[in-house]
Formats: sequence, structure tokens, C-alpha cells
Amino acid sequence: MKKTLISLLLSIFVCSLFAGPKAPVLEPIEFEIVQNQGEYNTFTVDPRIEVMAMLCRLAEMPDFNQNYQGSNYFLGQMDSLFSKYKDHKTVKSIKALNKKGIQGDAFISLAYHINPDFSGTIIDFSPFPETLFYSWKDIPVNTIYKLVKDIHDFVKDTNFQRIYLLNKATYISNTGRMKNDIEKYGIAKWAKDFFNDDSFESPVINVSQINVGLNFYDFVIGQDGKRLAYLSTFPGTYFSSLEHCYINFYAQIFATENWPKIKDSYSKYIRVWALRMNPDNKKEIEKYEYTDFDFVQLMTNYLYLAYLKDVEPENHMSWEELYGYFEKQFADENVLKVWDLVLEYQSNRDKYLSFSDFSEPVVNFINQLSVE
Repeated sequence: MKKTLISLLLSIFVCSLFAGPKAPVLEPIEFEIVQNQGEYNTFTVDPRIEVMAMLCRLAEMPDFNQNYQGSNYFLGQMDSLFSKYKDHKTVKSIKALNKKGIQGDAFISLAYHINPDFSGTIIDFSPFPETLFYSWKDIPVNTIYKLVKDIHDFVKDTNFQRIYLLNKATYISNTGRMKNDIEKYGIAKWAKDFFNDDSFESPVINVSQINVGLNFYDFVIGQDGKRLAYLSTFPGTYFSSLEHCYINFYAQIFATENWPKIKDSYSKYIRVWALRMNPDNKKEIEKYEYTDFDFVQLMTNYLYLAYLKDVEPENHMSWEELYGYFEKQFADENVLKVWDLVLEYQSNRDKYLSFSDFSEPVVNFINQLSVE
């Protein structure tokens, strides 16, 4: 019996050595979250993003340390309220992680993986969540969990909920304006029809006056396997920037899925073209590592053209004018043929029900590109 007990205890001890770190379970913090429900999107001011953005601002990270038009009063108020927390343990953690290569987009991604009431993480981080920004892979899970707990403590120590009471009217106004613009010009309706991607609902659009980045888009897969999509933007952005950001969101999904199939040929093509256009920057161009983001930029330009051609919104550059702009910018007949691909897709929706169904023609086209 004694041997059996010792063996059992030894077994438990050995298992504990190999068990993954445990996700923190923290006291829930209640927020009265501002939400404005649209036909396709939910428009909100997400406290997780406001908290993370304020921490990054206190840590003096460039993406969060600038004032855009219309934000001076709000950020002045925030800086006044939070200046005494510049030495908070959470700010120090953010600074340390930033030195290790964790940038603004990674912090925003982490924020969406935290429970809305800051009581822990939406999903365990062992194994590494496929939707968490890739740079976190180099950080020990225990370190990330400690940061999640520190963020929870920061919310409590600063009584962050009062920000919502102070600025609720502003939040309601900002989400209402964003909802009006998105729906007035039909961008959500167009994107849902054009891409026809049913792997997620239309993204929740977070309107933040602290996070001034214009193109943060993220996914979270919860314990129930449901795929949640988020798009963060700034309320003072020009609507044309928001359109690009919204389309960029869908284009990024397409690019990520297809990047391995075109990476080598596309990178070679762009590098040769860049060297031809900038022969004096040979060293910089040759050491540049191309990513799916480069592919996204190309696709977004032409998807935006398709949007303008279908919608022709008031007070916008016409699609003919924009096409001419791209023609002058690229001056490359091969790149301009991407527009022909978009037209082919639009004309054959009975064959290509979604943009993902159209990946083979796009991949084949990219792999045949030649500067010559």
C-alpha cells in the first residue's frame, strides 16, 4: 500500500513537470460596454483595446504615442488621468516585451484573446493559439499569462471603468458615425457578397481614440471553436482609409491562405521590379524579406477598384480616375492585369461562389509573372 501511494505521488509529480502552464483565473471586472448594432457589423468601444492601447501609450510605443486630428482633447484627458501610472508594473512589462520584438499589432491581438471582463484568456495558450499574433511564439507562455494578470491589476488599480462614464456620449457618437458611414456607402454589403466568406461573421468594428492604428484586424477562436473577427480603427479617419482597411481585412485572409503557393515567385518578381525602379538601393532591396502583407497591398488596390466600380459613392474619386492613378503608380502591364482577374471573378460568380474559390487563377497568374 505504501509503495502504491509513493508511486501515485511520484506519478502526479512527474505529470506536473510536463503539464503546460495554467491559464489565470481572475476576478471579473464589470464594464458597461458601448455597442451599436448595424445590419452587418457590431460597432463598439472595446475596453480591452482601450486598456491595452493606454498601456502601450504609457510605454511610449510609437504607434500609440501620436495625436491625430480630433483626438487632442481626449488624449490630453487620458494623459492627465494616467500619467501617475507610467511606472506601473504592467507598463514595465509592456516595455520589456517591446524590447524583445513584441510590437503594437501583437499587443492588440493579445487584447482580443483576453476575456471581455478581464477574468483570464478566452482560450488556453498551450498549445499556442493559431489566431494569436505570431511574434508571441518567442515568449514563454508563463510570461504572457503574467502579463494578462498584470493587465487585470492595472484595470483595478486605475479604476478604468470611470473612463466609460466620463466619455460615454463620445463613444456613442463615434460608433454611430462609423455605423452610418459603413452602411451609407454599402461597403459591408459589398464585401459580404464579393468575398462570400462564411468562416466567420462580419467583423466587430472597434472604434478607439487611443489606438490610432488604422488597420488592426484580428481573429480569435474560443473554447467553443467559434471564429470571431475584429477590426480596430480610429474614429477620425477619412472614410477612404476605412474602406481600404475593411477590404484589407478580407484580402489578408485570402493572402494568408495562398501566400505559401506564390511566395517564391512573387518575392522574386517584386525584387527584380524594385531593383529596376531603384538601382541605387540594391542592398536594401535584396535584404528585404517579403511577406503576405506585400501581396495584400496589391490585391487591396484592385479589390477597392471593384468596390468603387460597383458602388460609385458620392464625393469619391471615380474608379476610372483611381485606375489611372494605379496605372501611373505601377507602370507595369503585368500588375495591371490583376484588374482583369477581378473582372473575370465578378463575371463568373456562378462558377466562383466565393473569392477563395477563385484562388487557383490568382495563384497561377502570380506564379507566371515576369518583368521581361
